[in-house]
Amino acid sequence: MPDGTHDATARRVELTGDRYAEAEAAVVTAAVDAVREAPARATVRLVTPHAHGHPGRYLFVPLLEAFGTAVEMEHVDERAAGHVSEVTRRGRGRSP
Repeated sequence: MPDGTHDATARRVELTGDRYAEAEAAVVTAAVDAVREAPARATVRLVTPHAHGHPGRYLFVPLLEAFGTAVEMEHVDERAAGHVSEVTRRGRGRSP
């Protein structure tokens, strides 16, 4: 499981270590797992490696495939640590 911190409504998940920088698929799998574990109405802040570029290119479609309308996604920032995206779980919806 990726490193992260969380409370009842927010969680930050760092997906920037070597394992994630080397494999886009590892980022996608860990991001889906992190969102799946989040409670309804929670926001998961994903930090993804610069090496893979903008997360809209490789991450948002798999998240939509996994959760459908149960999530909202937004790329919010690019920092030294990587790209920052927020994924918010809606109250109800498809959740594998």
